[in-house]
Amino acid sequence: MNIKWKVALLTLLGFSTAGCCTTKKASKAETSEPNNIESEIDDPRIMLMYGVPFPDGEVARPIDPEQAKEEIEALKREAEKGAEQEASAAENEGVPFEDGSIVKPISEEEAKKLIEELKQGNEEAAQQAAQENQ
Repeated sequence: MNIKWKVALLTLLGFSTAGCCTTKKASKAETSEPNNIESEIDDPRIMLMYGVPFPDGEVARPIDPEQAKEEIEALKREAEKGAEQEASAAENEGVPFEDGSIVKPISEEEAKKLIEELKQGNEEAAQQAAQENQ
C-alpha cells in the first residue's frame, strides 16, 4: 500500500479515537443538581509574595533605618575580622585544596628562584630533545 494512504488512514483513526474519548456523557440526574462550591479556607487574607511571614510565624515589620545601618556596619566589621583571621591562618598553615593537599604562600624571592629553576629545566629538556633528534 502506498505510504501516503497509510498515513491518511492512521490520521483518520487518530482523529476518530480522540473524538470518541473526549465526549463525556452525563445522566440527567447529575446535571439537575447545581455544583456547590465550599471554601475550606480558615484565613481568607491574601498572602502576597512579599508579605510571607517568617518561619517563626512573625509577620514582616518595618525596620528603623538607623538601627539597620548600625547592624550592617557591625556585620561588615565582623566579616572583615573573619577575613583577616583566615588570611593570617592561610599564611601560617597554607590553603587546603579539594584533593587534600595544602598550598603555602611563598615570598617574591622564592618565586623568582623557582621561575629561574623552571627556565633552566626547560632549557635542559630542549637541549636533550635536540640531541636526541640529531
